[in-house]
Formats: sequence, C-alpha cells, structure tokens
Amino acid sequence: MVFAQTGAVPADNTIRVITRIVYVDVVVHDSSGRLVKGLTQADFKVLEDGTPQTIDYFVAHTYELSSAHVPPAALHARNEFSNVPMSGPAGSVNMILFDLLNTAPADQQYARRQMLEFLKALPPGQQVALFVLSDQLHMFQSFTGSSDMLTAAAKMINPKNMRLIQSDAEQQRDIDTLGRMEDAMGGRDPGMMIQHLANQLTEENTQTSEIRQRITLEAFADIAHAAAGYPGRKNLFWVSGSFPFSIATQGQYNLTSAAQFGTLNLPNTPISDTNAVADTAKLVANSQIAVYPISALGLETGGVGAELSGQSTAALTGTSGVASGPDGTGSVKHTMGDTLGQQFSNRSALRTTMNDIAYQTGGEAVFGSNDIAGALRRSLENGSNYYTLAYRPANHDWDSKFRKIKVELGKSGYSLTYRRGYFAFPEEITTEDTAQELNTALQPEAPQSTLLLLKGNVEMPDAGSSDLHVITTVDPANVEFSTDTNGVRHAKLLVLLVALNDGPTQEDSPPQTSGTIKLDLDAQQYAAVLKSGIAFQQKLALKPGKYRLRLGVSDRNNHRLGTLDMPVVVGN
Repeated sequence: MVFAQTGAVPADNTIRVITRIVYVDVVVHDSSGRLVKGLTQADFKVLEDGTPQTIDYFVAHTYELSSAHVPPAALHARNEFSNVPMSGPAGSVNMILFDLLNTAPADQQYARRQMLEFLKALPPGQQVALFVLSDQLHMFQSFTGSSDMLTAAAKMINPKNMRLIQSDAEQQRDIDTLGRMEDAMGGRDPGMMIQHLANQLTEENTQTSEIRQRITLEAFADIAHAAAGYPGRKNLFWVSGSFPFSIATQGQYNLTSAAQFGTLNLPNTPISDTNAVADTAKLVANSQIAVYPISALGLETGGVGAELSGQSTAALTGTSGVASGPDGTGSVKHTMGDTLGQQFSNRSALRTTMNDIAYQTGGEAVFGSNDIAGALRRSLENGSNYYTLAYRPANHDWDSKFRKIKVELGKSGYSLTYRRGYFAFPEEITTEDTAQELNTALQPEAPQSTLLLLKGNVEMPDAGSSDLHVITTVDPANVEFSTDTNGVRHAKLLVLLVALNDGPTQEDSPPQTSGTIKLDLDAQQYAAVLKSGIAFQQKLALKPGKYRLRLGVSDRNNHRLGTLDMPVVVGN
C-alpha cells in the first residue's frame, strides 16, 4: 500500500551535544534461585572493557505478582488518543512474541493453549502487548493491562504451516530417503547422485533458513521501534520452536542453519549477514529489551517416533526391509545411532542459541518443560524485579566496536542476569528517505512506533460537512532542533494521516493527507513549545463508516518517528 509523499526538504546543519548514557538492568538471584531484593547502589560495581565506571543513577524495581496494587485507570474523553507509554507498577512493560514462522505446526497448538492459560491469569497491573510472527510481524494487541483483551486477541491466532521449517519427522524422512538410496547401491554413490541430492536438500534448507532469519530480524527491529518510547526495561517473551540467530559474547554473530542429514556429513552452510544482526542488536540494546527465549517444543526426549518410516522404524522394531550394506549386516542400527546422536546435537545447539540470546540481552532461556504458562509467569516475575544502573562511559571513542559490560556484586553466592555489552556506534547520519520510512511505518500491520510521542484529538464532521479534523500534539523531547548563529532553533517534521477501513482488505490509495511542518523558533517560542508541545491540525474528508485513522510524524533531522492508531466511527 502506497501513501502520498511530500517533496524532499533540505536539512539544516545541526549542532549536536552528545551525552551517552548506558543503562543496565540487573536481576539478582540467590543460590536457591530466589529473587534478591533490598540491595543498594553501594553493593554494585560496573566495568566496561575492564575499566570501572561511575554509577550515575540507581533504582530498585520490585513487584509482587500476588499482591500487586493496580492504580485506577485515567479517564480519557471520547476520541482522544495517545501513544504515550504507560508502564506497569514494576516500571517495565512486557511483550509476547508468538512465533509461527520458526515453529512447526505440530508444536503451535499446544504452545497457544499454554499462552492462553497464562493470559487468563495475568497478574494485575502488568502492561503486555501481543505480537505474532508469520510472513511478517503482526501486532494482535497493543499494550494493555486487560487480561480479557489479550485473551481475545490470542484466540484469534490460528496455527499455520509457513513451509519454511521442517519438523523432526520431516527431517528424518529426508535422512531415511538418502539412507535407503545409499543401501540400495551397496554403500556406493555412482555419479555422486546421492551427494548431489543431499546438497540440493541442504541448499533448500539454507535458503529457507535465510528467509526465516531475514523476517525474524525485521520483526525484532519493528518491536524495538514499537517499544523504544516506553521508559525503562522491556521484557520480550519469545515463544518459538527454533531461534534462527544469536549474538556471541565477543560481538561476533551466529546465524544458525537447521538440518544436517544423517551420516552423510552434508555441509551446513553458514549465513553471514552480520550487518543486519548488528543493526538489530543495536536497536534491542538501545530499547532496553531483555529477551526471554521460551521453547515451544515442551519436554524433549531422545528417540524416534512411530511416525518416522524407513530405517529408523526398522531399527526400533528389529525388522529388516532395507538393503544390506557391503558387510551384509545392513546400515540400520548405524543410522539409528546417528539419528539419536543428531537429535541430541540439535537439542544442544538449540539450547546453546537460546542461552546465548538470553545471556546477551539480560533475559533467561526456558526449555525442556511442558509448562509454558508457568515459564511465562516466572519470566514475568523475574523481569519485574530488577535494579537499574546507569553510567556515562569513560571511553568517548565511538569506534563501532563491541564493549563488554561486567557487573559485580560485593556479596558472594548470588547470580546476576544483565546484558553483556553494546556496540559503540557513532552518531549516524541517515540517508534513507524519510517519507518512505513513514510510509512503511503506517502500513496496516505495522505496530505503533513510540520514538516520537503523540497525542491526537479527533473532531467529527459538522452537519453538512464531510471534513473530519485531527488536532495533534508532538512531545518535543525527541525532536532534533538545529541552532543558527542568531540562536533560532529549526526543525522539520513530515506528517501523514491515512484513513484505513475497518475491513480485512484495504484500498490501494486510501483517503489521506500529508505535509511538512517547518519550525523556526526564537527563545521565547522554543520555551513555549517545550512546555506545551508542537501542535498542528489536519482535516480529512470521509464518508460515513468505521475507520482506523493512522497518524505518522517523522523528524527529518534524526529520522525518529511516531505513529498513532485512532479507531473512529463517522456518521451513524
């Protein structure tokens, strides 16, 4: 879907004062796995690349799931909307990413039932958003503390075969096929036919892995943008059957590829789009997102199920039915051992990836349990009880290298969970087209972005008119102003308002209006803007009906953008 775009506007020179602050959220457990509360700033020490840092800010966040007090919700007038974040009592917000893309259909149903069980008993006062990953990221429910709304949204998730990931049974059938061919030819491979087929299967697997990795990385970037405006810690509970990328401790990147085929030792082609992973890691770190990978596979045990055919089943039943190898004994038992060994290897690799993702971002990995609902609840509790430390790095050389963070506690017997580093990227000069960025952010399935905070008030058309009016106020805190020699501050905002219909399909060119706001403020005007915000008004001619207005505002200088959803009914 394409929205109208305004012409390019040249950017002013900008005077920038860069003050870097690094936030580290620390969860502390004792030797029995219990959360530790009551620590003070004096108990902590922070090092960056081995150099002690001065802690400039410290706060302890505590939250009891069983006794949380929910403050009364603020009352809003009809047709008033905002993307201004509201965190829960613990100062954190939570996101569930239910991953259909990286989960085999057989595992999706049970994981969904477990998620519903968790949402039905959602502890009071917690802000939770529900995202679903399939062909792209879909926001099924924006941040809310309502268990009923989240449950209703989760019930709309339908298991789906994305045909980009193989189940264990499907992988084993490929192994069996190659094994039968190998046995039928007496262990020989004339013309390298078996090897060519194996290479073809590996190539197909590599291609589908690359697709899943790309879509997953794009989803993480979208989630980071959606959560960026929320202050403090964000907990992301990633419920999935596989996890196609991880970030290693030295700032190197691992992109994992799935199947290896039995004893043929097929090449497992690595994928090395390190720039995409680095960019995503930066967004996740800047948004203070702690990732909790939760396996949708439940309790895993070794063995080959009855649904698997060929050599593996024959090995279990003691039957033959496959050709003998050169030694006359056949390769059945040998393949069975390799199958079990490969299962163990795959489980170990999956858990290593999950642990690495959690370790690097300050979350925790959960696997080997059928109690996914309990895992979500424990992760929620851990992510709501933490200590926030902030420091200004002593090293001012922003060389894009990975910097290791180490937090030490002046007491023994405790384990600490926190993000292990960040990339010291310099301030970027982005050359991407602002209008195109805004166009992408306003697509129907894109989640709200909170890099710019917006409040919108919708005024319905007067009698005899079809013009709907939207009065918007932008929080200037994240707007970048340049300053000229006379002390006048300048900024440019691109604004776009589009009216999406309430149905499942959209027009190619829905009703919309766009423009550029040019701000030139003297000292008095700038002070007034800081106090009251940047206000502007738009009008849009609409026929009677239900609409989802999507408002987008983008800063042309720093490319930060905010979007706001406003469901309205025009006319009777």
